[in-house]
Amino acid sequence: MNRKELWEVLSLNLTYPVFDRGSLEFGLEYTRFYNLVKRPPAPPPGYIENFQGLVLAAQFSNRVDFMGYRLVSKVGIRQHTRYFKKTTRTGNVIFARIYAGVEE
Repeated sequence: MNRKELWEVLSLNLTYPVFDRGSLEFGLEYTRFYNLVKRPPAPPPGYIENFQGLVLAAQFSNRVDFMGYRLVSKVGIRQHTRYFKKTTRTGNVIFARIYAGVEE
């Protein structure tokens, strides 16, 4: 399938420090997607219509040293919405991640 598309993305991220090694992070992302290939009468699988999208996210991050390792934990939620001409699609993700590494 021939693909020609244009993505326009605007994002905003805010970080607010809490506690000694923690932070609250908030994010907003606005997307405009344009499919530059004319829509065929019977669109093939994978064809994406034009849409506008909005992603909202919030997470808590914490950094701590433990037994010689630097542990970074992140817990948060993300909601994404895509606004098509005739329909709207929304999805949510709740996540928890822990990273471990060594710092010199």
